Amino acid sequence: MVMNRYLVIFFVVVCLVMLLHVTDAHHHHHLKHLFLKHKVKHHLKMLLVAKHLKKIHVIG
Repeated sequence: MVMNRYLVIFFVVVCLVMLLHVTDAHHHHHLKHLFLKHKVKHHLKMLLVAKHLKKIHVIG
């Protein structure tokens, strides 16, 4: 379970780095705005997933 969490964090970091490189390459402001919106949505989704995982972990 702990290893899985580290893998997920690593994957997210890699994705963020790639996204940042893309935003640098293209029209910066527009994509930055989209990126921020996406980040908020992603954060909410991660919170929901975390709650769900906790439930599973407690049951297991």
